[in-house]
Amino acid sequence: YNERSLTLGLLKLSEKPGELAWHWAIGVDDEFYEVGALGGKGSHMSVLGPEGVVASHDPRATGNSWNKEQMTGYIEMHRTTLRSDDEIEEFICGWVEKHPVYHVLGPNCQYFVADLFEFLTEGSPLQFRKDTDKIRGPFQVLVSPFSLAAEKSSHVHFRRSVHKWDLPNMCGRVVWQDRLSDPALKEATMSRISFCDRYGFYLSACFHHGGVIGKLLSRYPTVVKTAEDCDDWETFWLMKTPDTDFVYILTCHQTFISVSLEGVVHTSSKAQETERFRMEPQEDDTVLLQSFHGTYLKSGPQVGTSLVAVSSVDEDCKFTTY
Repeated sequence: YNERSLTLGLLKLSEKPGELAWHWAIGVDDEFYEVGALGGKGSHMSVLGPEGVVASHDPRATGNSWNKEQMTGYIEMHRTTLRSDDEIEEFICGWVEKHPVYHVLGPNCQYFVADLFEFLTEGSPLQFRKDTDKIRGPFQVLVSPFSLAAEKSSHVHFRRSVHKWDLPNMCGRVVWQDRLSDPALKEATMSRISFCDRYGFYLSACFHHGGVIGKLLSRYPTVVKTAEDCDDWETFWLMKTPDTDFVYILTCHQTFISVSLEGVVHTSSKAQETERFRMEPQEDDTVLLQSFHGTYLKSGPQVGTSLVAVSSVDEDCKFTTY
């Protein structure tokens, strides 16, 4: 096999205590593998690759991994692998089988990257601390099976040196870059959120179905509807940039909710002006979602209602956030 270089991709998520601050992905010659959908607590585990879903416990999982240009930054690891694509996919399938459920404290995207890196390098641990290492404490770091050989040879040194490793975003080796095709998002932070309407339904990023057009568009989340249950498709991320009064709403499919001038609510791969929203708190602890055009998102009394943007506010424009 040919040697291929390894890259660690970083995507900033949140600065809130107790939350996963950075999403990790690992690139093999710049083709990345990562835990998909930015995982929610207790959600089904999925791993995405450059060609789509590699392995998943969620039958609805879809999408491709992020590419390097979409990352907040990346680190050239100066390591290579001889593993083939087939070997990588076999490892990922086994890893997902052993870790069917995502948890913020692990298994999560960072545990996956650490384990895959050790597999790709045939036993070399990824010498960066995970966000959760700070929570679990320096001497409670979980070690993957691929580290056991190293531990046996230098147990005390290894266990007591883990806490000295840097977080990757603090190591001074990151190549920082614009994120999601919008330079303004480079410094944005992210927080998880779900929206529930007055009827008890949740906003959901859905897909076109039916006919030839539906088949052509089935990979792309193009509509926002309401759903009865709150799961991955109903979990969003608020992206907030410093010194602004608006947010971007990122879907689990790595697209942004967008509103056209005509009031059509859909999604977009880029975060631009039409993807900006202002959240207006109301006295009853709900919020209004005002679009860039000054219109407001509105749901309806039936599950599966497609959201629209309207100029006049009524009770169907109010959402409770979780």
